[in-house]
Amino acid sequence: MPPSQGERLSRFLSSGASSVAVALLFLATLIPLLARAPQNGDGAEVVAAALHGGVLHPPGFPLLAWLTRLVVHVPFGNPVERIAFMNAICHAATLFLLLEILRRMGARPAPRLVAGLAYATFPSVWYLSTQTEVFSLTYFLIALVTWVAITIVEAEHVTRSQAIVLGVVMGLGLAQHPISLAVLGAFVGAWYRLLRSAGRHTSARVWVPMTAAVLVTGAAYLSLLALHRQGSWPDWGQLQNVSHVVRHATRAEYGSLGLTSLQGARLVSGMGVVAVNLLRYWNVLLIALLFAPRRGPARLLWANVALACAFLFIAKMPEHRALSSAVLERFEGLLLVPAALLLGLGLERSKRRVIHAGAFAIVLVGAFYNRASADSRSDDTSEIYRETLAAFLPSTGVYLGLQDLEVFYGVPTRSGGTRFPVSPDLAMMPWYREQVLPRLEPRLQMLGAEPFGKLIEVAVQGGLAVYATEPDVFQMAPFNYRREGLFLVASRESVLHSPAEMSDRMKLLCRYAQRLTALPPRGHHSSRLLYFEYADALAKYSQELIAASSRARPWQEVADHAAEAAKGLWGNTDARTWRLACERLAAAIPPSGSGQTIPKPEP
Repeated sequence: MPPSQGERLSRFLSSGASSVAVALLFLATLIPLLARAPQNGDGAEVVAAALHGGVLHPPGFPLLAWLTRLVVHVPFGNPVERIAFMNAICHAATLFLLLEILRRMGARPAPRLVAGLAYATFPSVWYLSTQTEVFSLTYFLIALVTWVAITIVEAEHVTRSQAIVLGVVMGLGLAQHPISLAVLGAFVGAWYRLLRSAGRHTSARVWVPMTAAVLVTGAAYLSLLALHRQGSWPDWGQLQNVSHVVRHATRAEYGSLGLTSLQGARLVSGMGVVAVNLLRYWNVLLIALLFAPRRGPARLLWANVALACAFLFIAKMPEHRALSSAVLERFEGLLLVPAALLLGLGLERSKRRVIHAGAFAIVLVGAFYNRASADSRSDDTSEIYRETLAAFLPSTGVYLGLQDLEVFYGVPTRSGGTRFPVSPDLAMMPWYREQVLPRLEPRLQMLGAEPFGKLIEVAVQGGLAVYATEPDVFQMAPFNYRREGLFLVASRESVLHSPAEMSDRMKLLCRYAQRLTALPPRGHHSSRLLYFEYADALAKYSQELIAASSRARPWQEVADHAAEAAKGLWGNTDARTWRLACERLAAAIPPSGSGQTIPKPEP
């Protein structure tokens, strides 16, 4: 007698095919959200290196670097979309692995689905999966190591091939990102299972995982030497030998594992950030953790949770709401992968369907509410920002930059090329000072062993105008500076703009600000920081215009509209506020204007 429809559905839900179907359906929902432009400086660096070569910032992320060089040539969308699509696939594959791990551990379909989607729609990892970042691949490999480890722990007979696979996937994880060390709990648990299963003649298999992991990791990082391009930028570290690779992989020139070496500053902990977000997005679902098992294979998951918490406690950033969240939220998946599995196991302990239905409803409501936070496609802030910089940056100006978006992605030029700023931070490193700085800005070759503040002073006294977007650059030397759009400019001549000239600059700045779209209430922290730059520039222009015009009627009105646009950009969730203010600003400028022309990008 053929199985009934209900029996076929039951078999499907209890099979791996259901996990594949859920992962593919979720992947389909990610495609409309894929980024068309980098969402932060690190993402911009990934794109630039994939297109032009070079080594990524420490520790180098060799696995991602090689994969993106292949993916960027796939005939689909633009290069950013191609890499973002790869990350979307990694995110969907992580969802598949979570579902499969729970199925292997005996969870029913409902708890599996709730736990899988609770992870997949968590705003931070969801957002990372639609852009050009390093973390979606990292979290996939963490889930893969966990899956292999639990397979070994639950197996009746352990084979040598399983030991090899465990070592290889652990090595790939470490070749992708050092934070994969947080999965050592599962790795060690599987290794202990191998140790117990090894007989007198098979004890060698115990060393197979460690040997394979070391060989894979070592080979991957040594391959960074092949990624180095002589004479190119970006190419961090200018790696030329094994010693250079070791320094790069261990972040010797980049900072500690805790992300900052600052002492005495007020710091924000990664654990504090993730704790708040867990309460905000998983809220009552966290109760399921109280019922999750603590014995058997679940011990591997709890070990991973403990290691993830340890890293998140160590990881700290200087207290700045948007900046610290932008960085620290990227590491949340480290804890979310094992925590989602424990959520599923905790829900499995409950036999009441109403609890499963309620948990599923909570996840769906959260996904609907947070979808805008995961939408990278509508966020072109980085490209608009670069175009704005290009509109105000003349080829004769010395260009200095502190933030990664400028340093690694540069600004477009009229000839179709890209101009990169000199980074004062990187200029403290010998390889950058000796090999990169002379190519980016030959006029600054006199630096030698002088501090960078002295360099700025020499450049200005030599008649060069120094352009930078960060006032911190000029704290290195005692200069007054003027504003040119988003730039601050230090020069030997004291240039005071007339009210008409300032109005012309505000009008041009507004032209780009009007292209910015509203950001969702949460997430998109890196883009939000760029909105703040537009807001700060317009607010400062407003103040300067009032001071220069003595509150004369036409200029007072222009200044008021600039202040209104700045206020809207600070809020950045309602585009009508700054767009209407910019329209009123342009209309308020007297028809005669100033006759000034704003510097345009030159070849």
